[in-house]
Amino acid sequence: MTNEAVKKELRYEKAGELTAKTTLAEIKREDETVWVMGHVFLSPKASQADLDQLMNDAKQFAASSGHKIWVLDPKGISYFMQHPDFEQVWADKPAILR
Repeated sequence: MTNEAVKKELRYEKAGELTAKTTLAEIKREDETVWVMGHVFLSPKASQADLDQLMNDAKQFAASSGHKIWVLDPKGISYFMQHPDFEQVWADKPAILR
């Protein structure tokens, strides 16, 4: 029996060039199952719209799966802090924000 992690890669491209990407990894904790967002990649050519699209895709995916996102990347944390509508899918905010 294998214990392979479930992962979901979210990416945004413009004209065939990668501009934004993150991977969500499902982990089962004692209290709940969550998606871990460990790193948010933004190319130097990425616009705010690219980041918005990536994060909205992550929010929709999390909501449809029924699991929240545990955000570890500073760019992701900053984005979630600035967008109150992400509160519903945000698991384990940093202690300073609780």
